[in-house]
Amino acid sequence: MTVVRNEFERGENSPFDVLDKNIWATAYQAHPYHHSTIGWRSDIENVTTERLKEFYDTYYWPNNATVTIIGDIEKSSTLKLVNKYFGQHTKSAHDIPSMYTEEPEQEGPRRVIVNRAGQTDIVAVGHKSPPGLNEDTYVLHLLSKNIS
Repeated sequence: MTVVRNEFERGENSPFDVLDKNIWATAYQAHPYHHSTIGWRSDIENVTTERLKEFYDTYYWPNNATVTIIGDIEKSSTLKLVNKYFGQHTKSAHDIPSMYTEEPEQEGPRRVIVNRAGQTDIVAVGHKSPPGLNEDTYVLHLLSKNIS
């Protein structure tokens, strides 16, 4: 677990990563996005190999994965390549547990201020956006790149 702990500590030493983690924890209260992907130090230091294997065996399956392709592609030939390299993998023998927690509607603005020693000042503004497959997502993504 030393490698994972080192990655965790790298994030703790990055002002941007610390702010990002706090923004997600403030923006989401019930949804799993509230929690950092890497977890807490106590998780990393105390999780058993058996628990990690159980998590892996439950969730790490092709039918619980997403392939993302970006660029000027030819759709038909690209899908053939995806199928060639990813299509033959065995699906899970069990259903992947679904997430049933729904984030309650936000009733007002949320703010987070992180005070830490150092020379870096960062200001960030975040907004919840539509689901990834919503047609407005692309426009909002371009807008965010142009105003940042």
